Amino acid sequence: MSTKLLNVKEVSEALGISPRSVWRMWDSGALPAPVRLGKSVRLSADVLEEFIRCGCPNVRKSCWQPTPVTGPCKCKGGVR
Repeated sequence: MSTKLLNVKEVSEALGISPRSVWRMWDSGALPAPVRLGKSVRLSADVLEEFIRCGCPNVRKSCWQPTPVTGPCKCKGGVR
């Protein structure tokens, strides 16, 4: 199984914010932690999709975690 890894520009376009805002949100813990591959920083498209579906909760404040595909969505009222 392969999942697409999105770069900062793709994440910013999906969220409708600037790339700089994506970096700020990662630094503050408002977005799910990215995957670091050497100097590259990527976010799984599946994780971003679930994050958006759950209403974009502040990750640090809500302790939001992406759920496994087989498990129920942890967000309030979210449906897989």
